[in-house]
Amino acid sequence: MKNRVLGCVLIGALTLGMSALNTHAQTSSPELRADRPESYTVVKGDTLWGISERFLEDPWRWKEIWKGNTQIENPDLIYPGDRIRLIFVDGQPQLIAEREGTPTPTPKPQVTPKETATPPPSKKALKTVKLTPKIYSSPVKIAIPAIPLEVINNFLSGNRIVEPNTLETSPHVLAGQEKRVILGAGDTLYSRGSFGNSIISYGVYRKGQRYVDPETKEVLGIQALDIGSANIQAKNDDIATFAITRSTGEIRVGDRLLPREEREITSSFLPRPPEAQLEGLIMAMERGISQAGKLDIVALNLGKKQNIEQGHLLAIMRRGEKIKDRFAQANTAKRLTLPKERAGLVMVFQVFEKMSLGIILEADRGVAIQDIVQTP
Repeated sequence: MKNRVLGCVLIGALTLGMSALNTHAQTSSPELRADRPESYTVVKGDTLWGISERFLEDPWRWKEIWKGNTQIENPDLIYPGDRIRLIFVDGQPQLIAEREGTPTPTPKPQVTPKETATPPPSKKALKTVKLTPKIYSSPVKIAIPAIPLEVINNFLSGNRIVEPNTLETSPHVLAGQEKRVILGAGDTLYSRGSFGNSIISYGVYRKGQRYVDPETKEVLGIQALDIGSANIQAKNDDIATFAITRSTGEIRVGDRLLPREEREITSSFLPRPPEAQLEGLIMAMERGISQAGKLDIVALNLGKKQNIEQGHLLAIMRRGEKIKDRFAQANTAKRLTLPKERAGLVMVFQVFEKMSLGIILEADRGVAIQDIVQTP
């Protein structure tokens, strides 16, 4: 039931996001894909964004051509087994959902009573029957989510972005019992630094990549890689004893401890373009790869200072190549830069003061570091 409620929240949130996009939508009907299907049957693992991509060039304009079916109580809830069909009314495209039918139960045969009277049973034939309550279960369909949240959650579970110098000034792993330098879950570690009086649970982190603005060269954040968790057992001046409760790798001398933070990714994204015209750059990618694709995580040099918000959609633009025009006329430039070309679409899911993290929802080609992101 919890999952069903979450599904309703996700899709209801997407509906609100689609309504918010009306201010950005064009007056003409959304452009349909040339290779769109006439119909599509929803399967487990689908997302509203993925289904939208099958029909529309701009998936966020889904709500503009969605029409409810009277057979469905709530047309904004889509479940596996539903058939999405494209129709045209007065020349305008519309999408309708046909709910998978429920089989009609087979009626039980009626028993004709006998005409002859049945004698009442004797007292000796009567038996005491103990009634036991039973639970009858039936599978519950879970509405499909708006976007693949598991990708974002997996990234956040192993990463944390901190301000420059945060790790350098945080408590560090001093040693383990018997002067061990490599530790794991179940071991005891000693840490030196400044500890909060009311903080018990800490995370163990190792310094990852630096997020540097390609234009200003300013360090906007540092990636803190999750190594494990530890609970404080005792303190003696600036040295504390910890019990390691979890480890995802080898905990080593020099690793840093930060108070644990509860980071739950919202399930109510409102995918929408920013109201203002913004432009920034992709400055890093997950795992340090050189090119990213669909559902990869990227870091942007846009943050709260630029009024970036969670759920903002940005177009990814590939820089135009620089070429030499061998046939240029006199007094005209011979070296030119070709126009930018759209390479995909990214949605921001976590925002910091000077940077943000996004998930690539569309990728027409490989996305590279220093590709431009802008209001679509």
